[in-house]
Amino acid sequence: MEVFIMGKKLKVIRQQKGLMQRYVSQKLGIHNSYLCKIENGTVRPTAEIINKLYELYEIA
Repeated sequence: MEVFIMGKKLKVIRQQKGLMQRYVSQKLGIHNSYLCKIENGTVRPTAEIINKLYELYEIA
């Protein structure tokens, strides 16, 4: 359940910042479908990906 909630929050933040999934996935060096699965809560991202997302989204 917590993976689902985290993914949804990351999606909301991305949308609030006006970023497209394709742009974010390219910045992270991951496939767009993997980012989609993260945002849908079907996969748990690695700590490295989470850190990159926080940095990209400017989350402290």
